[in-house]
Amino acid sequence: MDAIILSSSDLHSYYRPSKCALRVYLKQQGLPAGAEGPYEKILRRLGERHEQRYLEAFPATENIAAYPRSQRRRRTLEAVQHGASVLYHPVFAAQCTLHGRSCDVWGEPDLLIRSGEGYIIREVKMPLRINEQDHPEIIRQLQLYSWLYAQTFQRPPVRLEVFNGASAVEAVLDAGEETLLQLLDAIVGWRCATHEPFSPIGWSKCGGCGFHDYCWARAWKARD
Repeated sequence: MDAIILSSSDLHSYYRPSKCALRVYLKQQGLPAGAEGPYEKILRRLGERHEQRYLEAFPATENIAAYPRSQRRRRTLEAVQHGASVLYHPVFAAQCTLHGRSCDVWGEPDLLIRSGEGYIIREVKMPLRINEQDHPEIIRQLQLYSWLYAQTFQRPPVRLEVFNGASAVEAVLDAGEETLLQLLDAIVGWRCATHEPFSPIGWSKCGGCGFHDYCWARAWKARD
């Protein structure tokens, strides 16, 4: 049985636009999601510009994203071993067993910034408020990168940080390995489920989801 591949996109699938195990399952089943809307496209372009402008503050950056994907994990390890000051889009990977399945877990932070003998993991994001209520997916994403970093170098990163839409750097607390792996274990369970996990349908909960039309039509027909 092939290993299940997990990444930060699985966390995003669960949390955005709201927590939904069903969305994780439907994505795994290959159900086509709705196309990206004009608002989402604008936000994505603004996010890309925000990131590129911020990168100008780091002229001596090792651009790992410039290498073929098959080489990027090795290039990341080499750059860290050589003490690179800043790495752009490094790649980490680790293997573990979740929900009884072998899993390959991958992560690609925006930046690794050298600090003393270690590195800070920093994401560049557009939201102004990075907290559990507004953007838990960003916090979990950084916590995933922290776990992968520790698995790779046998020690934790110096800090987890976000450069937000207000052009300010704010710290993110690490949840610890147990909490993160419990969430990943649940995600693997939903992806491998033989039946759809239950998730209530609601206007405010489901309005921005790519599977809105699919779920809403069924709920309307069932008057549920």
